[in-house]
Amino acid sequence: MKVKFQHRFLVVAIALVTIFSIAMTASAQDDANSLRIYGENGYGAAFPYTDPEAPFDPMNEQAPMKDFVTFNPAMLEDSIVVNNIDSKQKVFARQWFVPEYVEPTGMVWLDDFRCVVQNGNDTSTALITEDESERLIDPSVLSCEWIPNHNEYTWEDVVTDYTYMFVDKHYQPREATAKSPTRSYWTTFWFPIADNDDEQIGLDGYDMNYDGEDDMVVLKKVGDFNFDGYKDVQISSEMMAVNVGDKVQFLDHIVEVEGVYYDGEGEIDRVAVKIFYTGNDEPEQIGELWSVNVGEKNYLSSGRHTVSMNRPQFYEPWYLEIDATSVGSEKVLMTVGRQLYTRETFFVDGAEYDVAMIYGSAYDSVKYITIRNPVPEHKNVEINDLSIVKEMVDNEESLPLLPPYNKVHTMVDDINIPHTETCCEYTGYVGSTLNSAASDGEWYEDDCILANYDTIEERKIYNVDPLNIYFIDKTNEPRFHTDLLEILDEGAELSNIEDTEAWKWLHIRTMPEFYKDFVYPELPDIDDGTGDFLFTSSFVAENSMKCEDFAEYICDPNNFVWPQRIMFTYDQETGAEDIYVNEIDTETNGLRVYGEDNMDAAFPYTDPEAPFDPLNAEAPQKDFVTLNPAKIKAGIVVDNKDSHEKVFFRQWFVPEYDEPTGRVWLDKPNKYIWEDVVNEYTYMFIDKHYQPTAGTATPQGNPSNPWDVTMQEDSFWTYFWFPAADNDASQVGLDSFDINYDGKDDKTYLMAAADFNSDGRKDIALGSELFALAVGDKIQFLDHIVEIEGIYYDGEGEIDRVAVKVFYNGNNEQNPTYPGPEQIGGLYSVNVEQGVLSAGRHTVSMNLPDFYEPWAMQILGTSSDSSKVLIRVGRLLHTGESFFVDGAEYAVPMIYGPEENSVKYITIRNPIPEHQDVKLNDLSVTKEMVDDNEIMPVLPPFNREHIMIDDIDVPHSVPDESMTCYYGQWYDSSAGNEDLLWYHDMYINSVYDTISKRMFTVPATEIYFTGKDYEDRFHTNLLELLRECQADETWKWLHIYTMPDFYKEFVYPDVPNAGGSGDYLLTSSFTAPNTVLCESVEIPPVYPRMMFTYDPTDGTGLYMNGGAPAVEPPVDEIKGDYDGNEIVNFDDFVEFAACYNSVMGDSNYNAIFDFDDDGDVDFDDFVEFAGVYQS
Repeated sequence: MKVKFQHRFLVVAIALVTIFSIAMTASAQDDANSLRIYGENGYGAAFPYTDPEAPFDPMNEQAPMKDFVTFNPAMLEDSIVVNNIDSKQKVFARQWFVPEYVEPTGMVWLDDFRCVVQNGNDTSTALITEDESERLIDPSVLSCEWIPNHNEYTWEDVVTDYTYMFVDKHYQPREATAKSPTRSYWTTFWFPIADNDDEQIGLDGYDMNYDGEDDMVVLKKVGDFNFDGYKDVQISSEMMAVNVGDKVQFLDHIVEVEGVYYDGEGEIDRVAVKIFYTGNDEPEQIGELWSVNVGEKNYLSSGRHTVSMNRPQFYEPWYLEIDATSVGSEKVLMTVGRQLYTRETFFVDGAEYDVAMIYGSAYDSVKYITIRNPVPEHKNVEINDLSIVKEMVDNEESLPLLPPYNKVHTMVDDINIPHTETCCEYTGYVGSTLNSAASDGEWYEDDCILANYDTIEERKIYNVDPLNIYFIDKTNEPRFHTDLLEILDEGAELSNIEDTEAWKWLHIRTMPEFYKDFVYPELPDIDDGTGDFLFTSSFVAENSMKCEDFAEYICDPNNFVWPQRIMFTYDQETGAEDIYVNEIDTETNGLRVYGEDNMDAAFPYTDPEAPFDPLNAEAPQKDFVTLNPAKIKAGIVVDNKDSHEKVFFRQWFVPEYDEPTGRVWLDKPNKYIWEDVVNEYTYMFIDKHYQPTAGTATPQGNPSNPWDVTMQEDSFWTYFWFPAADNDASQVGLDSFDINYDGKDDKTYLMAAADFNSDGRKDIALGSELFALAVGDKIQFLDHIVEIEGIYYDGEGEIDRVAVKVFYNGNNEQNPTYPGPEQIGGLYSVNVEQGVLSAGRHTVSMNLPDFYEPWAMQILGTSSDSSKVLIRVGRLLHTGESFFVDGAEYAVPMIYGPEENSVKYITIRNPIPEHQDVKLNDLSVTKEMVDDNEIMPVLPPFNREHIMIDDIDVPHSVPDESMTCYYGQWYDSSAGNEDLLWYHDMYINSVYDTISKRMFTVPATEIYFTGKDYEDRFHTNLLELLRECQADETWKWLHIYTMPDFYKEFVYPDVPNAGGSGDYLLTSSFTAPNTVLCESVEIPPVYPRMMFTYDPTDGTGLYMNGGAPAVEPPVDEIKGDYDGNEIVNFDDFVEFAACYNSVMGDSNYNAIFDFDDDGDVDFDDFVEFAGVYQS
């Protein structure tokens, strides 16, 4: 006794230290990762399926229309016989969410059938019973139409589809028939027919007779029993001996043997039974007793409320057959079964089951049966006319799953298996190759799958735990319902105003937006990798490409969907990382922007609304981010009127950017490819009411020569702020308005607007104000700098020349290869009277500026003491050109004005290389790079404190909130002298419906990226899809390449909001087919793009997030709970210590502590005990 006590004490002492360590580790892992599944209205999968490949292929036309998750299939291998041959079953499953599910789904006992009987040329129509139709025998003269006659109820359901398929010993699909040539039944298999677990709703097992042993079913009959054109089957139990008083269940009915009875002559001829309908949570007895013949007509059929002595048919599909009784009359030999009809709905234990497909290529064969289980959430659904209550599942409650998924099972890892690209580089199907020299299970090798995993036999994983799946929340994604204000409405077509200058705004409703948050279990992987589930989104990846031999694997093009949907793998282990929005650390969130190849925005633009409208055909082809615009209000004059500027800003990422973008001084420059982040700015004139306005250079439009003041009758009357200077050594490129280095901002003048180079596009001449420079002073304008070297006299002592140095400023001064500014030549002398000098990259001439020498300076005089020079500098900007300043490229995609000589806005595009400088050697220019976590250069006013206009995610109330639609403005005639309140955005909340109400002073816009990467989950596969159009039974597999998959993660600053929360608008390259467009939206793509707002303070992913509660599945008996009080605590631990190191048969062994059920209580069980301690 003393030794035993010391041993027990030692175990407790050692284990206590360990258990708390393990328990603390377990508690640190309490949080789970979650995956959102978006659903919309009543959109689900086809019911029934009509394409035999539909239950398997995520790209099939009949697949669920909204998001769905494909599971790895399960394998059943014990005792299955198909057509008298040892076989197997493969069970497929997928799951989705329907917010407005119509219940019941299929045909029920209240419905009718209208049948057409054709006899020669005569056709008659009648409502007849199935029993009547079966007597007609010949389906060629009879067809029946389902006439629904039941009420429909709508609720939110989680739907799980299961497909039970026969496969042979080589794991290839095969077909079963019911009877052999000798008329014996020769197909037996596993099918969920029993409700054995009170903790789970609906079918959960195979045990029909409650003996604790699983029972198989027999295929009895295949055909079209109700002549509706769809395949039906009859399945049953094997014959079993049932004691009087015992029960047997089969799907939606239970039979209890009440007794055996004799006739008047003392012969046994009747068996009395009780029949129970089990569609609800508790069985419901139908009638009292029913007697069944032992001899002839020894059968009984039953429906929802009725029992009759007939063969089964649609209204009474369940049946019982009595074969004999035992000598002592205590047992009955009996068979129970049921007919399953494609398109029917039946109920078991408060769960609905819909027969979505019974498929076999021949009239009398079956390859698979697909059962659909829609489970209501949060509230039971009372289907009153059927007297059925569908039991609900609530948040954090394990979803019911059909076997074998609710049991320890064998899983086939068919998702995200290592492969090569030699068969298919893009998205496409791949076949398999027969290797008959291999062992049975490895005959068929999937092409291009790595050799260790290319057969099903090699991908089987045994003893996988039951899948514990639950949801934690549901709601609308508010970021999908937003707006973007102040898009140029050229012509004011949408506004109730007389002006032709107006704004429109875009009401955005990306659909679907309603989601349910699911937690899926972590599963083992055959390659120790990731990717346990395949997620298929309702959003479409338009730029995904097909493999060349794609069509060879498509049986029916009408059943195939292209372009492909977004597909990616999901794994609980890595599931917190979203495909768009992620938390970087506790204070920083990141937004991914995807790019692909050299896909970019149009260059140049041709549509005047293109720089503003995210749905415009010329907008960036891949992801881009729209920022809130800035307003510059001081000192701007347009056509001699006090005005303002509104500066728009958007950003995107091009992995293979062509540099340079536009035309340069070489007619055929070399093209260089690099990864660039592209910033685009549009400087627009707006009037005192903040409406768009256009300006001209002078009252007469354009001067004949803007550089000759003697020929200019009118003064320049449009001047504004434009980034023309480089003053900050810490920022690459243009960074200021300060042209003459005096620390003060300087305005830019519009000197002319015309097509200077006759290419059909608008160009402009820009110039500085007049400056008085001392000898030695410098002045800059865009890509050139001029320094006054001295003032010189002619031979008569008159001042007539000014000597200058001209510098090209395209390169950065720190650049080791092409340091800038770079002096062009030596000195140049310019006439004092109307002296004009022009300059290009390497040349200077005394000519008027042109495309090759677009920069210009003009000497207008010298001071009386010869100490100063009066000078103006400027430059031509050509639509479609690129120029360089301080190591940055600036392309000009648009200069727009509604009239030939007017300007409304100027758009400048700045592509910035990342991680490495780009040397444009034939131009002698180096583009300076920006690295990870480095603040990106932005043009003024964004690089300084400025006034931001909140145009994104502003509260609104439109007539139809369900539609993506443009709205205009209305004019408030009562505003009077309140200039800023004249024009209001329609349907925007009155607190924010004018620009003046949405302005905030904000600090400089600091944006950086954290890195770039490929989204590996977009490049994956799904193996073993049925390939039904082949003569041989075979599989194909789907190589998946969702594009774009290359992204850069950006960090954006938080900014104030006018009533909403979204600071930025991301327009994705992915499209949203179910987004509803109003008539005012006309876009070239087939579908509108997915758009959502982004708030840098909110790191919530669109699909994947961490922090979900970890919920254990319900169990009848809690392992480790010795005293049965449903908590594993110290009392249980003491008992565990007493059982430690015991084996089955020892007096101190207790199975409650044998967690792995291996017959002993050892350290493995101790680790599991620690995991549930205090649970």
